[in-house]
This record gives sequence, C-alpha cells and structure tokens, in this order.
Amino acid sequence: MFIVTSSRVIYDEKKDYILVDRDTGKLKPNTKLFKYDFRDYSGIDETKLMIATDNLARFTSEKIEYETYRHLFYDPAANDYNIVISPYFARSYEYYYPHTQFFLDRQIFRPGQTVYFKGISTYPDKEKKRK
Repeated sequence: MFIVTSSRVIYDEKKDYILVDRDTGKLKPNTKLFKYDFRDYSGIDETKLMIATDNLARFTSEKIEYETYRHLFYDPAANDYNIVISPYFARSYEYYYPHTQFFLDRQIFRPGQTVYFKGISTYPDKEKKRK
C-alpha cells in the first residue's frame, strides 16, 4: 500500500519519531497530531488521542514488549496521514533492522506518466551505537 503525504515520519537514533516536510525535509515543530492504533475508537474522547511534536519536531515512540504496532498519525491542519510501524519489536529493545522509505516526485500520476522516485535505506550500526 502506498500513501502519498506532504509530511513524513522518520526515526532518530533514540527511536523517537520526527515529523518532516516530504518535499523539503524541513522539520515540522509544534504540530498537533492525532495518534490512532488500528482498533475500535467508539466512545473514546478524541482529546486523549491528541499529541504534538516538540520544538524540534520530535514525538516519543512507545516501547512495546510483545507486538509490533502500526500507528496512523493524522495532522488535521494539513489533512495529512502517516502510517508508521513502531520501531520497537517483540522481546528486544536493542533489535536493529533495516528501514527503507520511498519518495515520489508528485502526489498524483496520470496513466502513462513516468514515475520518478528516490529511496533512502538505513541500517543502524549496533557496534557504533555502543561507543
């Protein structure tokens, strides 16, 4: 599944999320977001789902011991969505894994148009992190 957004959620070395502009890569500080897991939200006060990025556009991910959660972050001001897999995996907070993100040159394509994209793959260096 591909979702085209005007923002992107990336991870820093502490596994915190950072919200950036998709086109420029600039930080999006002090942005109000709604965080949803994929479950039933009937009867839940929406203010409990509201989070915000700090002045460095960061917001904390949660340590999850037994499952990998997918979250949907919604930015109502930009009407923008990001689906993110939690950077914490089952049984180990020290598990390092490769992560790839693709960026397209535009949001909508017509049939027959050439799709230009770029991808960024990262693989944390566990040994370098320990130093």
